[in-house]
Amino acid sequence: MSYGDYLASDRRLVMLRILKGAPGHSLNCRSMQKVLIGAGHRVSLDRVRTEAAWLEEQGVIKTEPFEAAAAKGYMILTLTQRGTDVANGHTEVPGIDVPSGD
Repeated sequence: MSYGDYLASDRRLVMLRILKGAPGHSLNCRSMQKVLIGAGHRVSLDRVRTEAAWLEEQGVIKTEPFEAAAAKGYMILTLTQRGTDVANGHTEVPGIDVPSGD
């Protein structure tokens, strides 16, 4: 696994864990970017959107436009049951890191 693949895999798990702890298991992409940066993942908003699209393809999150800001490209990210299972380490998805025992 390349260093870039490792970072992407970890970033995706962190995103799922952030959503797991968020009220309603949802967060907008701008807030997700800020929390990721606080967790050590220096990412652009475009990278957050790209990862969100990939995670949605895997069935671990759902995305929907945030109507008040849809013209700006904001979206709401919501964890699915499958995403919860991945975040808890009960299901594995290639491309998403497996949580450690912490």
